[in-house]
Amino acid sequence: MNQTRRPTPCEPARQPSHQDRTPGQERNQAPAVTEAAFNLTMLHGYIERKKFQRAWRELDKCKLKVTARKESGEALDSDLLGELYGNHAEVLRESTLFKILREPAMKGLLEHEAMAEVLRLKWKHFGNKMYIQQCLLYLLLLLTLTLSVSMDLDNGPAPEFHGQLLLCLHGSVALGLDRKYWGLATIGVIAIVEVVLWLVSELIALHADGVWFIRLNNLLLSAVAAYFIWFEVKELYGEVNERAGKTNACSVALEALVDYFRSFVDKPASHYFESTFNKLQLPLFVALFVFGLCEVVSPSSGDAELYVSITLAFATWALSIQYLEVHETAGYLIPMMKHMLDDVFKFMAFYVPFLCAYTIAYYLLFQGRNEDAYNTLSHSFVTAFFVLVGEINADPFEKLPAPGPIVLGYTLLLTHATLVIVLLLNVLIAMMNATMATDMETAQLDAIGSFAECILRSEKTITLQRLPVAPPPPTNSRTDAMQRALMAADDESPPSDAEDEPEPVVSLKTLHQKLLAIEERASTLAAIEMRFTALKDENAQLQEMLRRLDAFLCPHDM
Repeated sequence: MNQTRRPTPCEPARQPSHQDRTPGQERNQAPAVTEAAFNLTMLHGYIERKKFQRAWRELDKCKLKVTARKESGEALDSDLLGELYGNHAEVLRESTLFKILREPAMKGLLEHEAMAEVLRLKWKHFGNKMYIQQCLLYLLLLLTLTLSVSMDLDNGPAPEFHGQLLLCLHGSVALGLDRKYWGLATIGVIAIVEVVLWLVSELIALHADGVWFIRLNNLLLSAVAAYFIWFEVKELYGEVNERAGKTNACSVALEALVDYFRSFVDKPASHYFESTFNKLQLPLFVALFVFGLCEVVSPSSGDAELYVSITLAFATWALSIQYLEVHETAGYLIPMMKHMLDDVFKFMAFYVPFLCAYTIAYYLLFQGRNEDAYNTLSHSFVTAFFVLVGEINADPFEKLPAPGPIVLGYTLLLTHATLVIVLLLNVLIAMMNATMATDMETAQLDAIGSFAECILRSEKTITLQRLPVAPPPPTNSRTDAMQRALMAADDESPPSDAEDEPEPVVSLKTLHQKLLAIEERASTLAAIEMRFTALKDENAQLQEMLRRLDAFLCPHDM
């Protein structure tokens, strides 16, 4: 009885049956059935429609296709995962990795073996090199910024100029090394250069001009900031508008600016502004570029420059944590810290009303009593906030007159400490524990997602990369002639039934289904055996009843 069977997710679409084709056709087309299983267009359609299970099954077909090609002995480094890698895409927006990262619900596809291989190849071919380059340039940015904010051009060279110059020289040596020197060679090179610099440092400091050193450092700061601005613009370009390549730069810039401000109140149209780091990086790099030029053209040393320097230095050092996203541990700790920071903001929204209430109460209680900690609203606010971290000073309450003010003061202090430390702080800890428990379940996926984002950012700056073509395996003309002779002999010989059958491509899922079928048949046989045993017991009982009935009727017949 012939019935149409639905193919499993790892099997290709149904082809004509064995009876519909000749033996020669079946033998020649068997590998083609496996190769035609994977469809990149269907995979992208499933990703855009957020059909996770179907997209996963399509990737399973790609894995089956790769397995079949490996069994056929072909050298297909460029063809194994070339379609997933992006060899058939015209622009980066059409690559599989770009489409997966655009849909947060589809990031689970990154855990598939095929996508894991794509990430490994991209990291090997260009991601690792680009990451080290950007990391070293960011370290150079931190070095120049630290030197810039610590030196004042208006007041001449500072007494610490010698140490700052040495820091620049030693740091530049480490940043200028090529990646091939890392390892034991790096230690030797750095040690030799450091010793030489230490011996000639006094001579360098005597012949170096502090004013020009500061100006050159600020110029270098602006140059490195300009590189990162270009890097961020390349990453942003094409994110806001899918047809950005066909529009002019002004409309893209205007649309990106509107989408940037929209990201603070609503979900942005571009994937770029969904990242907290991206929201801060581009304005920060622009500010660093302007700051460096201003320090060269018109340096200042007022309070405004102090505020700007502290803000830029703090933000730049804080954002350096993003370069830990490729680390196996910090890769999932960074998203976890973001979620825990959200818990802190939620807690502050609940805590601020109580903080303001106690601030005003303390200010009114100590009004006119010359207590520095409570003589103004701002001082009272800071003192009340320190209670959250256990900083409690009871001396001002001891000076209150008895009995009313001192009782009221201690009542406020005790209720404040109990409410904030015992109740609210434990609520915050419970929220963070719940967040950590939830994030640990998806920690591996978050780490893979951070790693994939790092690779995609690098690829955006250098445009779409193709998978390098592997050289074909060396061939021997004599061996090729023998193989052609054997193939000709096979074609002339009559095909047997064993040769007509195509070699089955067995996947893990197919084996799993066969095992399930065997278990189902075994359970059916066990049920039949149990039923047979029950029937035997019933038959024995009937035989016993008939024997007793015969024994009962026999005396009466006599």
